[in-house]
Amino acid sequence: MQYQNFQSLEDLHEMLENKQLITGKFLLEYDSQAFYDIACSDKIFKNCIIVKGSFLSTQFVRCIFDNVVFRETEFITCFIDCEFRDCIFSNVDSGFTMENTKVDNFSQFFEEERIMEYHIKRMEEKCLKIK
Repeated sequence: MQYQNFQSLEDLHEMLENKQLITGKFLLEYDSQAFYDIACSDKIFKNCIIVKGSFLSTQFVRCIFDNVVFRETEFITCFIDCEFRDCIFSNVDSGFTMENTKVDNFSQFFEEERIMEYHIKRMEEKCLKIK
């Protein structure tokens, strides 16, 4: 049950619409239209794990991604003026581009599902150190 207590696609969608800081663990069902062509500007994704989901034609503009893991997520998108700090793209279907984006400790690779337990634990430990 490594994905227990994860929030839903609806929870993430609500956060994106109403908050600047996006944090938490999300297990999304695949819906290619869920974030289709939305502008995601000036958001801070911090201490997040996002599993599955689709960001088709989503533009991330001036967003910060800090201690974020994306797993089995579809990115056919563009990151513009963004910043990545200590992020992992694991088994991501990627067709993304980055324009004027700062990258500090970013990994992209394919791995077995059981490795996610390590990433979940690591993200939670970093979150506790910050508090």
